[in-house]
Amino acid sequence: MAETVRVKNTGLRGVTVADTKVSFIDGEQGILIYRGYRIEELARSSSYLETAYLLLQGTLPNREELAAFTRQVAAAREIPDFVVESLKKLPRGAHPMDVLQASIPILAMADPELQAENREAAARKAIRLIARLPGVVAAWNRVRNGMEPLPPDDRLSHAGDLMTPVFALARIAGWCAHIIEEEFAEAQEKPALYRPEAEYVGQYCGLMGCAYEAVEARGETRKSQGARRKGIKTGRRRA
Repeated sequence: MAETVRVKNTGLRGVTVADTKVSFIDGEQGILIYRGYRIEELARSSSYLETAYLLLQGTLPNREELAAFTRQVAAAREIPDFVVESLKKLPRGAHPMDVLQASIPILAMADPELQAENREAAARKAIRLIARLPGVVAAWNRVRNGMEPLPPDDRLSHAGDLMTPVFALARIAGWCAHIIEEEFAEAQEKPALYRPEAEYVGQYCGLMGCAYEAVEARGETRKSQGARRKGIKTGRRRA
């Protein structure tokens, strides 16, 4: 009697179907590159918000850009009251990831640009998610332990105010960057939302990554940064 072999349908898993300029990853070699920069260099030298800006906008910010971005995130931290009230109605034994997933469409109800479909509005929506989702995690942790959520502390930085929630949600900026790139065709001509596998076609300085430059040395305009980037090669690598 012939042996029955079960085959799982893996769909497009592992099949390269698109291009991306956001990230390159080689799990076997332990390599992760964001927009041309090795993650080790960013972790050592950059800040959370600086890296978030890099992911969303494609370049490291200069001093003025970073200050403006920091103000935008700080201004968007507060969670609407109805979102907090919604958290209080959830079972305290609910899994945090389920709560986080449920909170995103609830947050969207209060987004002033929910129906906007241009690139600039998409970036602002990403900023609001970066600002608020760590606060949702922190609020849920207090709610499920029978405590009232605390408001954001304006005296602290984004990472300082949210600490562990920021660490847990550090990939929000990356997720948003990929969605924006896909929706507005920033790496390939035809806009498409995809999730199988993409080939990296962004800034590439070799597997050692591009040289990180402190924010103080980046100048006040994008023109000077553009001059510094002349001659940097782009490469096709899997994301």
